Amino acid sequence: MVSAGNSDHSSSDSSYYSSSHQALRGHLYDGLSVEEFVQRVWGLSTDIIAKILSTRHILDDLCLCRYKRFYDDPTQYGLPRESYQALVDKLLECAKEAFGEEKDSFKSLEKEGPMQNMLAINSITVVTDPRTSVPLLDKQHGSGTCSYCSSTAFGEVCPSSLSTQDFGSLSGFTKDEAALMSEASLAMSVSSRHYVTGTHIDRSKVRLWYFDRTCIIRTASFDFIEAPQKLALVTYALNYPGCRYGFDRFLVPQNANSLMTNGRVKELIGADVFFPYFGEEMGTRFRIVGGLIHGSRRILGRGTTVYSVSKLFWDGNWQHNLAMKMSWPTTSRLREAMFLKELSASLPRWRAHIPQIIYEDTYTAEELDLPRSKLFSWIVPWNFEDRCLSVLVTPVYQHLWEVNNINEFKTAFIDCVTCHFHAYNTARVLHRDVSENNLMFQRSTSSVNGVLNDWDLAGIVNYNGVVDAESSSTGTLPFMAIELLHEDPPPHRYEHDLESFFYVLVWAALHFDINYKVRLPTQPIASQWQVSFSVASSAKRRFLYDERYVGFWSLEILEDFQGVWKDWILPLRHLFAQERLGEGVTFDAFMAILRREPAHEACTFSTQKVVSHIDLPKQL
Repeated sequence: MVSAGNSDHSSSDSSYYSSSHQALRGHLYDGLSVEEFVQRVWGLSTDIIAKILSTRHILDDLCLCRYKRFYDDPTQYGLPRESYQALVDKLLECAKEAFGEEKDSFKSLEKEGPMQNMLAINSITVVTDPRTSVPLLDKQHGSGTCSYCSSTAFGEVCPSSLSTQDFGSLSGFTKDEAALMSEASLAMSVSSRHYVTGTHIDRSKVRLWYFDRTCIIRTASFDFIEAPQKLALVTYALNYPGCRYGFDRFLVPQNANSLMTNGRVKELIGADVFFPYFGEEMGTRFRIVGGLIHGSRRILGRGTTVYSVSKLFWDGNWQHNLAMKMSWPTTSRLREAMFLKELSASLPRWRAHIPQIIYEDTYTAEELDLPRSKLFSWIVPWNFEDRCLSVLVTPVYQHLWEVNNINEFKTAFIDCVTCHFHAYNTARVLHRDVSENNLMFQRSTSSVNGVLNDWDLAGIVNYNGVVDAESSSTGTLPFMAIELLHEDPPPHRYEHDLESFFYVLVWAALHFDINYKVRLPTQPIASQWQVSFSVASSAKRRFLYDERYVGFWSLEILEDFQGVWKDWILPLRHLFAQERLGEGVTFDAFMAILRREPAHEACTFSTQKVVSHIDLPKQL
């Protein structure tokens, strides 16, 4: 793929991108040598490295001359790829000849063409080819459809979770470096990889890059005209069969009983996800039975990916309709599975409304043998917060737009609000990410049960009724409380989540087509809620206080939600506007408008600002 690499994305909130750039700098590590990179990231042995570097390599004069022709010719932008390819092909042949008998090990790669593990963009930037990974997203998922629209939650380090659309606005990087980061982000989102690598070439200057969910590492640059042996080393490593490219080692062919170390499966659907124990011969096996349910376009951060899977039991039977969630939370946070276990133990009567754990496990960077675990043993990072791979399998739950009628929607919505309250009031756990994709339901024999999903940003509530956390701005942008959108937000409180429930209700009235069971594209009048913190804050304030503006919203309400708009949304809007943007809104007041008495016999806690006599729960 050759691309013009246009990175000129505009932003209506320069402060957001400024903070994004600053946060990215905190996760960027410079100056690693090419030799260390090739050894520790790609896995080439020191003996091979030494032999290649000691071999005399000469660049082909004709190929080099053709390559240089495009240095200063903007009309030929993108064309140097062929000339560069010819250069490295010659170097690769020279490197292979130095190893004699090992030359045969390249035959399988040569059938697919030289440097098949590289993808050219902008002609001077290459990244490990996502097309050689298992494709997890079809084309429609790559264009900002509803699978991504407003589905990304801001977590522990909000600005650093940069998406493909953020890189063009980062100062301090060239246009092509930004394009490389964008390609790496895409490769992480559409492939079965834990990390990706790339090569940036500016004329004759070369720099290697490494990307995973925690950090970005790049080498010192070298001039391949002055040091062709280093380019030969890079070329050899990228074509060497034993080289590591970050593929998910748990993703294996059907019925395989060992992990994949350097390879990949050819097809995603039908492949197995195998988590071994007692060595690598026994373990828990799942089979991917459908396309990707959810993927993340952000290169740093949790990078949540959700597969549709079935579980295989020892007797050959299968458990179907399961969702496997793989994410990268910070190691300092409590795992989502821990919160679910605590909620299930503390709220036995509400287990039908809490995700059921089918399987869960956690893997550190060391256990996954990620390159950064080796690099950081001698690189001293600053502002570094490690992440681990978290695996959680639950039943597949349905979105609220998939209900049969508006009464089922109301039932499921009220279930979620009430379950959320009990989690806060009894288990002392605050969800902190109420959004359209986290309010779900499952069917019982006679009705629907609302299920409050995705507790990975939850927190323990302290004596003051708030969550002690490094970041208060957690949530999904269109549904975040106005106070949390400020530059210096207050601690996350229960009332903020109630405000999020209100925004989900408003959003549903415009976008949940329950007749066709689809989530409609974002309406223009609601689009400002998902632009940026400052724009969303202004738009929500206007919705609360501008009667004429709300009149325009009323024209867009779906027919099935006309009653919800009149009986629920407008009274709740008045409640939040009168209570100073929700500061004093309680569960009782919220539920009174929903015309259902609180299920809990004693709801006094929800009306208190400070409760010092209630003990915190035991450690999860």
